[in-house]
Amino acid sequence: MSKAFALFAAFLAATIAHIVYVVAHEPFSFDAWNVAVDTHSEPANIGRFFAYWQSQYTHGNPRLGQPLTYLAYKITGFAEVMTPLAFVGLTLAIVILGLGRWPRRGRDLALWAIAIGVCWFALPHLGRNMFCRAYAANYIYGAAIQLGVLAALRLRMGDAATKDQIATYMMLGIAAGMCNEHTGPALIACLVAVAAWRHRRSQTFGLVAATAVGATLGFLVIFFAPGQGERYGGLAHRMGLVERIVDRGVAGGFDILRDYLLFAAPLLVLLALVTLQIRNEKREDSTRNFVVLALVAGLIVTATLCASPKLGSRFFIAPLALLLASFIALADRLTSPRWLAGLVVLAVSASTYAAVRTLPLFRQVGTQGDQRMADLAATQPGDTFNAKPFAQVGESWWFIGDDFRDKHKRAMVTDYLGLSRVTFPDHRRSGRTSAAPQPD
Repeated sequence: MSKAFALFAAFLAATIAHIVYVVAHEPFSFDAWNVAVDTHSEPANIGRFFAYWQSQYTHGNPRLGQPLTYLAYKITGFAEVMTPLAFVGLTLAIVILGLGRWPRRGRDLALWAIAIGVCWFALPHLGRNMFCRAYAANYIYGAAIQLGVLAALRLRMGDAATKDQIATYMMLGIAAGMCNEHTGPALIACLVAVAAWRHRRSQTFGLVAATAVGATLGFLVIFFAPGQGERYGGLAHRMGLVERIVDRGVAGGFDILRDYLLFAAPLLVLLALVTLQIRNEKREDSTRNFVVLALVAGLIVTATLCASPKLGSRFFIAPLALLLASFIALADRLTSPRWLAGLVVLAVSASTYAAVRTLPLFRQVGTQGDQRMADLAATQPGDTFNAKPFAQVGESWWFIGDDFRDKHKRAMVTDYLGLSRVTFPDHRRSGRTSAAPQPD
């Protein structure tokens, strides 16, 4: 056990160091400019924090992740601490959900290591979404909160609920429901399904019901927020959910479903392979139900995305994390040490590959980003700024890319800094440049 703990601790420490380094070298880009414009680049304090949260709730992004975005960009060191903690917390929640217990034994630690490593390819575009502070705060932190609440519920599900516990879990449910309007319905549906299942078996379900009520309240708080109506052009108030799904059309719905299945494919393959190794069908029944529940959660998220004008891999992080938890539950049934060791090797290899892909890239773009900010500061109002592209311009699994490839972002910077224009080399055609439109 001591050797297993030492090996796991080294792996966990290396993972944390990797994430801290990359986050510290994230260039100032994309939503960093949005926060700067919305706050007039004023330093953070408590009053401005709550003023920003209120403004976002009424006119922008009402999710719980948006005030965390403010802290990630405004407070030095916040993202470097919270992002690795959120990732580790998310993986711990995945393991607790899968095992139904805290990981203590050497085998449990091996399964936690598997969860950490598999995340790099099982959670869609993890590098891109975790190493952009706004996306991390809204989707990685959000997934950690939602699965963390489910994990806490999993540990105490069989307990008789006291009034204080009911109030506590209702508050936790509210926080989880406020994380994302697309994962909220899936979260609520899963909680209601578990409560109904336990009720049919004459088992206690008070804490599950309290969490479901809280999640519903939290979802309604952000779904009907004034900012939600502004973000979606008033569609949240003018058109019902079913109507918006129909408006997107069958073809659009199948495109989103295809994306979900593609993102889920690595986990589905692992689930199939591990299932073939399990011999005791009776012990597998509850795990099979877990897999089905996780897949249904993903399908519910897919359905909600049919009603959204915004699409992206980030919306599938929470449901695929739940599917990974079902894989951990299945892997815990493995009796072959070779299979478990093979999954650990796969996880360590995936983590190593992620480090190889991101550490040198972010060291380079971080330096380039600092230079760009210095050059912008040296450019006089009314002048033209000729931007040099980052080492990677386009989007990939590991990096969101250079924000100045977007003409709208260049227009925002042009207007905010009072420049004449911002030019950027056309990465699709060598020798061409594109410029932001002249400010009015």
